[in-house]
Amino acid sequence: MKFLGKILIFIVAVFVVVVLARNVIVKAAVELGAKAAVGLPVNIKMLDIGLQQTYLDIEGLNVGNPEGFGNETMVDMPKVFVDYHLSDIMSGKLHLEKVEFDLRQFTVVRNRDGKLNINSIKGIEQDKTSSGKPETPKKETKAMPIQLDHVHLKIGKVVFIDRSGAQESVREFNINLDESYENITEQGALIRVIVLRVMTKTPLAMLTNFDLGSLQSSVGGIVGSATDLASQTAAKGLDTIKTTTSMAGSLAGDAKDTVKDAAGTVKSIAGKLKNPFGSGN
Repeated sequence: MKFLGKILIFIVAVFVVVVLARNVIVKAAVELGAKAAVGLPVNIKMLDIGLQQTYLDIEGLNVGNPEGFGNETMVDMPKVFVDYHLSDIMSGKLHLEKVEFDLRQFTVVRNRDGKLNINSIKGIEQDKTSSGKPETPKKETKAMPIQLDHVHLKIGKVVFIDRSGAQESVREFNINLDESYENITEQGALIRVIVLRVMTKTPLAMLTNFDLGSLQSSVGGIVGSATDLASQTAAKGLDTIKTTTSMAGSLAGDAKDTVKDAAGTVKSIAGKLKNPFGSGN
């Protein structure tokens, strides 16, 4: 009886330790899994996993920049909430019934070599092939089946840091994206959706010569038709062109006024040189 009692005490102790340490264990697992998914450093400030309810609550999820793009955080996500399907996960399928991403800032960096940090994200690479055309994102093979029933994505602003010129420039775009997507069943699709919306809701595709074709074709069924996305991208590009044209027009107008004033001054001086003593007798 004493032996059985000791075993029972040991089992209870192990259970208590696992329960108390569950958040630490899951946090480390999520960080490693997220890093493997995007190929970039991932850090989580706090994580809570429910005992009686199937939820995962994450605060302060940050994705770092790849090497060679500075120390800025690429993705600043204060809040992530996941409601998961436990029996499916236990059977080997990543089934998330509800996912909420509250993304405060997404930072796109173009380094001195003209390369973009987003091209270092797995599934987004646009390295040129021998034909000169970007490669289509490759689908992962032998990956864990995935099913995301409902995804709610919010993105506050996009920051573009350009270090390719003589001086670094920084531009901000408040996009305030608030969208929902249903039934995502492909590995890496959600990551491509986020990058696609960042590029189509800003003029960055035009400013960086980023090819949206492969992304649009791979997730068009999730976020809408390629035609709609192309229209949004074109609209953002036109806004940029209009702004640039307006600035150019303003500068041209100022230059025109300056030339006009200068011409008047020259004419006045010429008149005085012609008759330096006035119109006297």
